[in-house]
Amino acid sequence: MRYSKVAASLLSTVFTFRAKSYVVAGVFDSSNEAPGPTLVDTGILSSVNTSANGTTANPTSSPTPAIELKEKCKPGDTGCVHGRIRVPANKYADTGILASPLSAAKGTNVAPSSPITVASHHLTSLCTPGTEYVICVNGHVKGYPGVTCYEACGDGANCCSGIDACKGFSGRVCKDTISCSGDSACAYANIPWVVRSCKELGSCFKAGYGMGSIESIVDSCIGDFSCYNAAAYFGSIGKIQSSCNGIDACNWLGYDNGLVGDVLGSCNADSGCEDASWYGGSIGSIIESCNQYNACHGLGQKGGKVGDVTKSCTARYSCYYGAEKKGSIWSISNSCYGEDSCRKAGSDDGSIGNIAQSCKADNACTGAGSGLNGRITSNLMSCCNTGLECDYATQASLPATCNAAPTSAPTNSKSAKKRARTLN
Repeated sequence: MRYSKVAASLLSTVFTFRAKSYVVAGVFDSSNEAPGPTLVDTGILSSVNTSANGTTANPTSSPTPAIELKEKCKPGDTGCVHGRIRVPANKYADTGILASPLSAAKGTNVAPSSPITVASHHLTSLCTPGTEYVICVNGHVKGYPGVTCYEACGDGANCCSGIDACKGFSGRVCKDTISCSGDSACAYANIPWVVRSCKELGSCFKAGYGMGSIESIVDSCIGDFSCYNAAAYFGSIGKIQSSCNGIDACNWLGYDNGLVGDVLGSCNADSGCEDASWYGGSIGSIIESCNQYNACHGLGQKGGKVGDVTKSCTARYSCYYGAEKKGSIWSISNSCYGEDSCRKAGSDDGSIGNIAQSCKADNACTGAGSGLNGRITSNLMSCCNTGLECDYATQASLPATCNAAPTSAPTNSKSAKKRARTLN
């Protein structure tokens, strides 16, 4: 059954799990909240050049850093936070003072009256102009532990509607009648901004939980379990915008040390990016791609490495389980248009260079470059565009038109710049 994995976990945890508090990008650690009229923000934050509606002028440009994970902590390193991440000196440590609890709890697009010196991303609200938002810490209004986010949302009329919709949630939710609506929609999630997003059953359940990081979710994650567990447990995803709309669309995306850049206009289909980049996998930014059923399901999972995916993987199963199990694909652009066209390409310790203007027919590059003995060290540039032409191709069997040497390794530069994290 489609829901056997997620439903069982959701049903077994939603009523018994006790929320924990973590410091994540743009979300507050309630254990470090200062009492009284002012609140010290303990987030590890950075500035972002983003417009009020949460979009950038050029979505294909390199994302601005949300949090820098410089390196894993070494024993005895006093500069580490929670024993996990090292903060560059005098760069991201937040010493600013936020506005009063009441203004913070009832956030609006009007500049707060109290001084703010915090170097926080998205100081301007991402909500629709004039729309208020609620700042939540573990399911309660920041500064008012006796008030639930459900109550601050007008008893669910404006946000946090549904059974346990915002139970244990930390972040900002816009009062737009859409955000965090549905049973357990945002339960235990850590998301700095939820804007017209996270609608339906378990849609953003535990997204960003457990030291995970998601920069913002805007116009996204609409559908049952659509972003369930995304980036949870040390996973990392940049902005999710106009993406992940469909049943299971991005559930488990970047889960358990997975790394994903921005997701823009992508994964808008049932299971479109389900399981992608989980268990230590990595994918660069996903832009206008993976918008068909199972198109990028499992892409780069279990230690796989995939660079940016741009206007690619546009058919059913087109990039299904590509580069999984420690395989690698340097980048995919304007490619993999046919059904099963790049299915399991570069998987199982296999590899392929850049795929550009290639693999545009059904089964054109199925299994190409897969396995230790099937690795392809060339780029696929404007080749393999007829059915079965490069089906399970190796370097030796690759058409001569494809033998262009790769120019760079799959560094996932956009994600790496966001977090200064290597892919080792």
